[in-house]
Amino acid sequence: MVIADDHALVRSALKEILLSLETVSVEIVGEAENGLEAIALAKSEAPDLLTLDAGMPLCSGVEV
Repeated sequence: MVIADDHALVRSALKEILLSLETVSVEIVGEAENGLEAIALAKSEAPDLLTLDAGMPLCSGVEV
């Protein structure tokens, strides 16, 4: 999974929530603070899931 959000606190909180789940196994392979970083991580890591903030700088989650 890649977590993409322009706010570090949101990324951190979402990461902690996901890693604390006992019913599923989650592996965070990367974090991005803008859409361009999210695209690069998606290409390099090929995650099964991306969580994207719709209003990120440089490239929105919708554009990603």
